[in-house]
Amino acid sequence: MSIRVHHLECGRMSPLGGGPFLYGDSAHRHLVCHCLLLELPDRLVLVDSGFGLADVADPYARLGRVFVRAMRPRLEPGDTAAQRIEELESLRD
Repeated sequence: MSIRVHHLECGRMSPLGGGPFLYGDSAHRHLVCHCLLLELPDRLVLVDSGFGLADVADPYARLGRVFVRAMRPRLEPGDTAAQRIEELESLRD
């Protein structure tokens, strides 16, 4: 059985006060939500999901006000696993 592994970036965060602890120039200081998509012959398996469409739609209710203000996640529909998987599928067509 062959398994294909895809690395997906499904969100970014720019935590308050994180500058001194994160590497890179100021435009690239962020934390990434790394996710893996395992492509099996009969199904896809997502390992971690990053931020989802529901998180994007209502971040304070889903993630909490303190988390959103402290971690400053970039919440874009295009960064969600759902969108990333759709992009991979469209590349195959």
